[in-house]
Amino acid sequence: ARGAETKHRVTIKNIYKQPVHISNIRTSCGCTAGSVNKNMIPSLETAELEITIDTKRFLGEKNTTVFVTFDSPLYAEVQFPIHVYIRSDIVLTPGLADFGRIPVGEGAAKDIKLDYAGRSDWAIEGIENSNPNITATFEETMRRGQSSAYNLSIAIAPDAPVGNIRSQIFLKTNDIKSPRVPVMIEATVEPDIIVTPAVVDLGMLRPGQQKQAPSVIIRGKKPFTIEKVECDSDRHLFMFKPSEGEKPVHVLQLTVSAPEESGNLSEDFTVTIAGRDEPISFRATGKVVGD
Repeated sequence: ARGAETKHRVTIKNIYKQPVHISNIRTSCGCTAGSVNKNMIPSLETAELEITIDTKRFLGEKNTTVFVTFDSPLYAEVQFPIHVYIRSDIVLTPGLADFGRIPVGEGAAKDIKLDYAGRSDWAIEGIENSNPNITATFEETMRRGQSSAYNLSIAIAPDAPVGNIRSQIFLKTNDIKSPRVPVMIEATVEPDIIVTPAVVDLGMLRPGQQKQAPSVIIRGKKPFTIEKVECDSDRHLFMFKPSEGEKPVHVLQLTVSAPEESGNLSEDFTVTIAGRDEPISFRATGKVVGD
C-alpha cells in the first residue's frame, strides 16, 4: 500500500573461519535502501541486512537491486534483486504499527487508517495473523462512491515475552488480482529491569594488569534493591563496589585483575534482585596480551 513502511530482512551467515567485513551497501534505485546491524561478522555468526522501500515517492512496479560489498578477507560483491509493486489505490496512515518500547506485562494498542479508492464494492473480508502475541481487528468507517475507509485496531498482548516483535498481518480483500495487503508491526517488549551494557568491553589487558572497567547501569521501572552480585566462575578476577539501598538506578563499578596467561577473557555475572524470582545477568569480555 502507498505510505506503508515496508521492510524485508535477509540473514547473512559467515560460514568461513575468518571474520568477514561488509564495507559498503548501495542500491540501483532511490526507492530502495539497505543497512546491516553490524559490519564485521565473526566466523559462523550472522548479520541482518534490512531492506526498505520508499512507498511515498514511487508508485507501481519497481525492480531494483541491493549490492553488498565485502572487503575482507577477500573482495566480493553480492547482489540482492528486489521486486515490489506499490499500490496507488490503498493508503495506510501511519505506514506501520510502531509501538516502540513496551514495558513487559503492560501490552499496548494502536490504530491505523486505511483509505481505498478504485471500486465501489472493494472490501476487507478478514485478517491473516500468525503471531499469537498480536491481535488485529478492522471496522469499515466510510463508503462513498468508489471510495471506502477502514480503521485497523492492532494490539500487543500483555503477556508478550521480552524481546523484539517484527511481524506482518495481511488484510484479506475481495480483490482477485491482489487479495492480500501487508501491514507491518514492530515493538520492543522491555523487561522490568534493564542492564546496560549487557556485555562490558574490557579491551586489551596486560598480564596481571588491574583496570577499572566501564560502569554497569541497572535500571528499573520502579525502585529496587540488589541483594548480591556473583561471578559465575571461581577465578576471583573481578572486584566490584556494591550499589546499596532501594532506588530505580544502580551503578556497578567493576575492577578487573587480568590473569598472568594470555588469551581471551570472559566472565558472566549474576545479579540477584530482592523480590524478583529471576536474577539478571551481564558479561565482561576482553583480551590479555603478553609482551
